[in-house]
Amino acid sequence: MEKSISIHRSLIVAICIITILAPLNRAAAEPVKVLTFQIPGLVISETEGGFVKLYLEAARRAGISVDLKVLPVKRARHLFESEKADSFFPALDASLNVDASKAVFHVKKLFAFVREGSPIPSAIEQLEGKKVCLTRGFTYPRKITMNENIKLDEASDPVQSFKKLAKNRCDSFVADPKVGANALEKSGEQGIKWAPDTPLAHMDVYFAFRTDEHGKDLAMKFTQALDDMKKDGTFGAIMSGKQK
Repeated sequence: MEKSISIHRSLIVAICIITILAPLNRAAAEPVKVLTFQIPGLVISETEGGFVKLYLEAARRAGISVDLKVLPVKRARHLFESEKADSFFPALDASLNVDASKAVFHVKKLFAFVREGSPIPSAIEQLEGKKVCLTRGFTYPRKITMNENIKLDEASDPVQSFKKLAKNRCDSFVADPKVGANALEKSGEQGIKWAPDTPLAHMDVYFAFRTDEHGKDLAMKFTQALDDMKKDGTFGAIMSGKQK
């Protein structure tokens, strides 16, 4: 009789455990809701673009199913910040209004362009007391945008900033190397220099996840997958467009 009661109790305990764990297992099996926004060449669609392929390959290696959607940037960011999505990319500290678990996949470098004869700033603090041109819509470190000692001048086109710089209407123009070099060539301006080996600032670009345990676990798995992809050459192949 006692043996029968013991077995009965064991069955009840087992059923209770299964009942408790079942929703957790279902939740774990649900695809990770991922949001991003269009960036020429990098985010083209739900399956095309360098950043998209990077994310999908990292997820595949980590054994994670994803539901990826491309939305307007402000909506995508807002949905992630309001916890209506599990992941968002590409993210930078200066562009998110919430903390996030991170899987860093790129370091964005910013450089200062100045007129010849002027020292090239190698630290943000060296911009203080000066008028600095920025490109509207680009993301910059808060140490620049929130610094009251730096006078900012925003233009919608980086070519305009180079023309202002050449005419002594600002002291420096801050940009990433590709945008800056291309805009300088288009502007046709002379007498402007920068130091390719001396970045003004570095900004981590990452796949963002929530800060709960699930988000931290995802960030860790993606970080490991990205490291593996760099070691076997997949990362470089994707970013160079050589992997279909």
